[in-house]
Amino acid sequence: MTQIEEGDAERREHIDFAGKVILVRQGVVRGRKTLLKTQGSRRDVDMLSMVEETLRVQFEEASGQYVFSNARGGPLLQEGMRNRVWNPAIERAGLRHRNAYQTRHTFASLMLSQGEEVAWVARMMGHTTTRMLYKYYYKFIPHRTRHDGDKFTKAFEEAKTRRPSLDHP
Repeated sequence: MTQIEEGDAERREHIDFAGKVILVRQGVVRGRKTLLKTQGSRRDVDMLSMVEETLRVQFEEASGQYVFSNARGGPLLQEGMRNRVWNPAIERAGLRHRNAYQTRHTFASLMLSQGEEVAWVARMMGHTTTRMLYKYYYKFIPHRTRHDGDKFTKAFEEAKTRRPSLDHP
């Protein structure tokens, strides 16, 4: 299966520093622009502060219309990127092999483990519902209080004390 790489297709006009969003509008497969896989894939991704900082530097250094470009200013070719940058970086870091696409899973698990809103994470990933996140990432969603049901019980008890009993006229 050939993977559509969204990040490699980011053109300068798709980076909105004022609005702090990255506009995902196209993909790249084997160096050629493509349509995105689903309607939900076309989205505005919130630009976190550390992403903005990195993109601003990259924006200044990039040549051509793509934010991440090859020497001729065109989109990066995945094979070259994988062989010259990704795999050597993974090896130097002492990590087991994983492809760059798996960084989506890292994003989801890190965001959810820190308590970020599930619907927001789903939207940033291009999912139209939260079903996928609950199915695959539920173990990363923390139960902060571990007193499941306590909030409802407390609200119920408070409501009971505010209302007259139905047993007494």
